[in-house]
Amino acid sequence: MIGELLLKEIKTNSFLAKKGIIKKIIALVSSLILLALFVSLEVILYINIFDKINVYSGLNDALFIIVSFVLFIFGVISSVNLFYGDFFKNNKEKIILGVTPSSTYDVIFAKSINIYFKLLIFVFSTIFALSVAYGVKSEKDFLFHVLMFFSSLGMAFLCETLGMILVLPFGELRKLISRFKIASFILMLVFLLMAAFLYGAILNLFVNLIRNDDIGSLFTTERVETLRNISSYLYPINSFIEFSKLNMMNVNFVIILTFVIFTFVLGIFLLNHYLTSFYQGKLDKNLRKANSTFSIKLTSINGALIQKELSLALSNSDGIFSYISLIILQPFLVFSVISAVNLIFSTGNLNYIPSLFPSIFLTVDTILIMLFLAVINTTTSMSLIKEQSTLILMKTMPVSYFKQLLIKVLVPSLISLFSYLVTLIILVSFGEVTWIEFLFLILVGTLSIALLNIFSLFNDLKSKSASSFVSLLIGFVFPLISVALGMGLSLLVDPEFEVYVFFGSIIFLEIALLSFFLINIKRRVTNLFMKYEGEAR
Repeated sequence: MIGELLLKEIKTNSFLAKKGIIKKIIALVSSLILLALFVSLEVILYINIFDKINVYSGLNDALFIIVSFVLFIFGVISSVNLFYGDFFKNNKEKIILGVTPSSTYDVIFAKSINIYFKLLIFVFSTIFALSVAYGVKSEKDFLFHVLMFFSSLGMAFLCETLGMILVLPFGELRKLISRFKIASFILMLVFLLMAAFLYGAILNLFVNLIRNDDIGSLFTTERVETLRNISSYLYPINSFIEFSKLNMMNVNFVIILTFVIFTFVLGIFLLNHYLTSFYQGKLDKNLRKANSTFSIKLTSINGALIQKELSLALSNSDGIFSYISLIILQPFLVFSVISAVNLIFSTGNLNYIPSLFPSIFLTVDTILIMLFLAVINTTTSMSLIKEQSTLILMKTMPVSYFKQLLIKVLVPSLISLFSYLVTLIILVSFGEVTWIEFLFLILVGTLSIALLNIFSLFNDLKSKSASSFVSLLIGFVFPLISVALGMGLSLLVDPEFEVYVFFGSIIFLEIALLSFFLINIKRRVTNLFMKYEGEAR
């Protein structure tokens, strides 16, 4: 039974879920290429920082442990998210597993093995990749790399066992948050402030390291000693790394084994007990309370539909902590990244690049803005997936399908556009972009938002995969191609015309692609919506 359940879970993975061998190969190859680029970039950045701080005795050892611990925490967070998605999101699967002859343990082990493979990919592409760079730069012997390989297997397993334990309070917290909207919003704001502060501090440190600006003031004797002390207490990652370095092997092995056994036994016991009640529906008794997000006054049909879309944005923790949080953070994130990149290219060791490529600022700033828009607008919270049980109402109410879907696209588009305009105003106010670039970026961003949200609608209507290969092309590959074309064409004209040619080519491609989606859009979306049956929840 475990084998059959495991095979079912493996088939749900992104590239295996594609129909047709060609699509499977394309999805797999594209994923491998993106993974290789990510690993290459992180290793290059790490080596760059390693060389700059190598003058401080023991700092690179402490830095490697601290970075590995941070990545381990991200792995645990990813594990919690994977467990929640696999065990608690699909209500149809819950009903099936509630009556299936397979035991809860069978379900846990089958899903856990599939999750473990995903966590292995994360750990090997981050912690192990950096450990190879650290080992080479520190001139460690081959045994260190072998032990780090097996330690990475243990780290991935520990990420999983901690995910088993933490997913239960995480799930209960999500239920609680979804019932108290004001508290949810306040919690989101506190979380955003903390994330923004941490993000700004890390980005500022990274920029200073890359620019090589007065590193001595960053790493004083006291700070270096503090980092060393912190790294010595970051269990169990510290134990894994010290074990691989052959330091106090017996003690560190006992610490690692204790963590693994304790979390595994506790995780299996708690998850089995919780799932048994969950699949039997015992946990749903106290959850059926009236939803009081908004009181909708039917002043007009359009007004009611708009208010419904706004209420969907705050209808659960997904909307609050994904789309809305990204909308609020967008001005800060975009300004921080663009100002940092502009500073890196204008001063320090990289200030020669603008003299060789005068359009470097224009190119990099535009591609960053378009990629930020892609991330935010491809995760819009107003998608059809959130309709769930209200889908039948959409199909039976005396309002045309096209009007309902049009408002479903317009509401998130206008919200995104408002945040985007605030972002551009901040950029031009601080001199990060010129006024002429500001005007062009308004048009480029508006077209991007419209394109992404319209495509998101088509994607929801046609596909059950929210992260399909075509989504990747539209959201991330298209901006790269359009900006690359704009940069290439701008090099062929005089400097005074390069801005116009650069943005003109991008706008032309956006209009061409948008026109493709707008051809017979009313008939197309109406027919698709008539066939749409919703997503499994």
